[in-house]
Amino acid sequence: MKKRVIMIVEDNYEDQEVDSPLAFLQEKGFQVDLVGLKKNKNLKGKKGASKIVTTHAISDVRAEDYDGLIIPGGWAPDKLRIIDGVLDFVRAMEGDQKPIAAICHGPQVLINAEVVKGKRLTAYRAIWKDLENAGAEVLNKPVVVDGNLITSRHPGDLKYFNRAFLGALERG
Repeated sequence: MKKRVIMIVEDNYEDQEVDSPLAFLQEKGFQVDLVGLKKNKNLKGKKGASKIVTTHAISDVRAEDYDGLIIPGGWAPDKLRIIDGVLDFVRAMEGDQKPIAAICHGPQVLINAEVVKGKRLTAYRAIWKDLENAGAEVLNKPVVVDGNLITSRHPGDLKYFNRAFLGALERG
């Protein structure tokens, strides 16, 4: 059976941080569902270079149906981090110790889901203090893996991010 990954997205996502993991995982044979606040919603990346359509609404998905989660960055995480359904989904994936990957501003969602305390993470520099205030140790590295959490700083780290997430899925 094909492994399923959920990518939680909303308008103004970082284009490369959706496009690169999506293509990488699909090429490796994974099913990637693009999940937003509404099903069949046309979303546009913050640079406008990328356009996607959500396959599901967050209210219609269950953590037990997925093997891993990706939270891309951009400006979307600032909106997603206050959505109860998104936070509940992240907590459920964390509770099951399934791989959770967040890049750039994506860890903002992890902060609000309260899953970063005592963890080692990285993110876009602008939210390092937020992570520290939430109890995380921040490292300035291309990718940081702590248990089931995989984090990276920015699009320049995508090759490391994609490989680390794939490794976690394969071990999972």
